[in-house]
Amino acid sequence: MQAGSKPTRFFRQCCSLSKPFWHTRDSRTAWGLFMVMLLMIVLYTIASVWLTHWQKDFFDALQEEQYDSLGRRCLTFIGIMCLLFLSYGYGYYVTGLSALHWRRWLTREYLRGWLSQLYGRKNGDTIAVPDNPDQRLSQDIQDFPERTMTLLQSLLSSLLLLLSFSWLLWSLSGNTPLVFSNGFSIYIPGYLCWAALLWAILCSWITLKIAKPLVRLDYQQQQYMADYRRALLLTHEQADVALTLERKRQTQHWLRYLFKSIVRNYHRSIDVRKRYAFFNTFFLSGTTVVGALIGLPLFIQQHLQIGGLIQIASAFSQVSMALSFIVLRYPDIAEWQASTQRLYEFKESLQAAGDT
Repeated sequence: MQAGSKPTRFFRQCCSLSKPFWHTRDSRTAWGLFMVMLLMIVLYTIASVWLTHWQKDFFDALQEEQYDSLGRRCLTFIGIMCLLFLSYGYGYYVTGLSALHWRRWLTREYLRGWLSQLYGRKNGDTIAVPDNPDQRLSQDIQDFPERTMTLLQSLLSSLLLLLSFSWLLWSLSGNTPLVFSNGFSIYIPGYLCWAALLWAILCSWITLKIAKPLVRLDYQQQQYMADYRRALLLTHEQADVALTLERKRQTQHWLRYLFKSIVRNYHRSIDVRKRYAFFNTFFLSGTTVVGALIGLPLFIQQHLQIGGLIQIASAFSQVSMALSFIVLRYPDIAEWQASTQRLYEFKESLQAAGDT
C-alpha cells in the first residue's frame, strides 16, 4: 500500500482498526471517558460564547465611560476563564486516558497475534513477516489511538464552535444594507458568515497545496527510521562474530546509506513544514484582523459600538478556525495517516499469516 492512498480507502482502514475495540467490553471505560470529553467540549464552547459577549459588554462600557461596572465585569471575566481552563484541561486529560485504554487493548491483541505467528512456525516454514514489528508494536500502536482521539476531540470541538458562533455571526450581520462611499448599497443576509466561509475555503485550499506532501514524507520517515534502527540491532547482534575487514566496511557503508536516507527525507519534511508554518502564522494572526475589517462597515455606519466590532472579530475568528480544521491540524493529520497505514499493513500481514 502506498502512503498517499485515497481518503475513502484510508477511512476504511481507520474503521477496520477502530471497530474491534469499541465493540468490546474493554471499551466501557473508554466510552465513559468519551462522554466526559463531550461534556468538556460543551462547557468549553459555552465559555467561549460567554467570552465574546463579555468582550462586547466590557469595551462598550469603556466607550460609554461606565467605569463603576468594571470591577464586576473583571470578576465575570475570571469566572469565564476558569471555566475555559478547566474544561480544556480536563478535556485533554480524559482524551488521553481513553487513548491509553485503547492502546492497552491494541497492544495486547496485536502482540498476541504477532507472537502466535512467530512461535507458530514449523521448521523450514517461511511466513511473510511485516518489516520492523518492533516499531509497529510500540510507536504505531501508540500513535494511532492517541492521534485518533486527539483529532476527534478537535473535530467535535470545531463543529460545536462552528454551530454556536455561526448563529452569533449571522445575527451580528444585521438586516441593514451596506452603504459604500459612492452611494452604492447592497444587502447580503448573514454576510459575515459568508465572508468567514470564503476565507476558510481559501486558506484551506492554500494549506492543502502547501502541506500535501507531508503524508508521504511522514510515512517514509517512519519507514527509514525503523529500517535504520533494525540495522543497528542486527549490527549489534553480529558484534561477537569475526568479520573480515571488507565486511566491516560494507556494514559501515550500509548504515551510512540508511542514515543519509533519513536526513534527505527529513530535509524535505522540514522544508514543507517551514512553508506551512509561514502560512499558518499568517492565518492565525490575520484572521481576527480580517474579521474586524469585514465588520468595519457596520461600525462606520454606527450600527454597533467598538465592543460590537470586537465581538464580530472574535466570532469571525472562531468560525473561520472551526471551518479551517485542516489548516490548523494538517501536520497532525499527516502523521496520523502515516501511522494508520503502517498499523493497517501490520494487521493485514498478521491476518495473512494466520490464514496460511
